[in-house]
Amino acid sequence: MSKRIALIHATPVAMQPVVAAFRHGWSDADTFSVLDDALSTDLARAGTLNAALKRRIAALAEYVTGIGIDAILYTCSAFGEAIDAVARATPMPVLKPNEAMFEEALRLGTHIGLLATFQPSIPSLEQEFVDMAKAQRPNVTLESVCVPEAMAALTAGDADQHDWLIAEAAPRLAHCDVVMLAQFSMARARSAVQQVIGNKVLTSPDSAVAKLKAVLNGPAAIMGEIVLCGATPPHSAGLHKPVGDRCALYTGAPRQGYLLCQMHKISCRITTKMHRDLTHGYSCMPRTAPIRKACTPGHLSTSAYHRSVRCWKSAAARGSFG
Repeated sequence: MSKRIALIHATPVAMQPVVAAFRHGWSDADTFSVLDDALSTDLARAGTLNAALKRRIAALAEYVTGIGIDAILYTCSAFGEAIDAVARATPMPVLKPNEAMFEEALRLGTHIGLLATFQPSIPSLEQEFVDMAKAQRPNVTLESVCVPEAMAALTAGDADQHDWLIAEAAPRLAHCDVVMLAQFSMARARSAVQQVIGNKVLTSPDSAVAKLKAVLNGPAAIMGEIVLCGATPPHSAGLHKPVGDRCALYTGAPRQGYLLCQMHKISCRITTKMHRDLTHGYSCMPRTAPIRKACTPGHLSTSAYHRSVRCWKSAAARGSFG
């Protein structure tokens, strides 16, 4: 059965690139689009991601969830904080536009270039990338270039001028190990940019589609399911044992564990005891984490948070927490 994915857009120019990415990278996925084309202009006018804009991002997720879907992909790169809030509250994978591309870039180099066309998106994108890099590759540097004239050309219907302006700006990042095209609408310019600086170019739609495909098709078999038990052995010993591709995790921080799993699209289910423990705060680290530091939920450092997530994903990929 094909997976049904909601594509949520804040501008119409992002729609065709992601549809094309699905056509090339995951043609049997069942996708549909929801558009609020005033979001980007309202954000630019407000100058900040205010509470009203956050509510609109959440309302779009609530609407598509009611239709019946397997995942949500936002294509609007300037709304990361609001999308994070949706991911925490939604019982299915919710992907930010650039997180998959950022992960891929961090695997490919240490000096990363970010080429954008929508200026209001840059602060949130840079912060998101820096937070991710601190945990995964602390020596990474990010260099950003914005070409707002390209977005203006595309909005006015001049796609060729859009591509040319992006390609013209690309040499400013030619010294980087890899260059990321920040907006979904920029994917159409990839070949033009590659002609100028070579093949070290990533696009957010292609990376996002590849990650969603892996999350919804692959990890059910590759990563398995984590069973979260709300206490550490010996109190909960024997509550759950690995069955097939599932594995048990005994953690003194069931609430933190649940949120980590939800935010990072790790398949999980919870025990009855965990339901009772969701309101309690305990140590946040899984028993088998490579670090033993205890933190209370809400006071988890960024580096510890990401180390914990990497440990859980690695354990799930192995199929056990031995």
